[in-house]
Amino acid sequence: MTPHRHWLQNYAPKYVAIKLADNNIVYSTGVGTVVFSPVINRKTVRSVEFTRVLHVPDLRNNLLSVLYLTRNIRFTVHITVSQMSFECPTGTPLFVAGISSSNTAFLDGSTVPLAEYVSCMDLTSHWFMSKFT
Repeated sequence: MTPHRHWLQNYAPKYVAIKLADNNIVYSTGVGTVVFSPVINRKTVRSVEFTRVLHVPDLRNNLLSVLYLTRNIRFTVHITVSQMSFECPTGTPLFVAGISSSNTAFLDGSTVPLAEYVSCMDLTSHWFMSKFT
């Protein structure tokens, strides 16, 4: 889920109620694909596409479901004190997330925005994984 409409390709309207950890309810307005350019060991690696990403304007941060990736996409996630590594079924790391002292994680890399928005936006992104996901 992301509040950033300008990151979403193949956008289509989709209205879904989402209950947050604080019991507030927010609503999606659409769904699309986000292209992410990961950085692993200080090197940019092959971009990945996150599909079926909900556009939720009222979110403050991006949310990525670790359980969805492990259960439905068959990712393996390795967690150490300072990093989470997301690997495809072949064992190749596709992207990583650094873990902060507050037990939150942010993907290392940046989004690839839609071409029409590139001139007016910051390319840095933070995909956030709550300690509750």
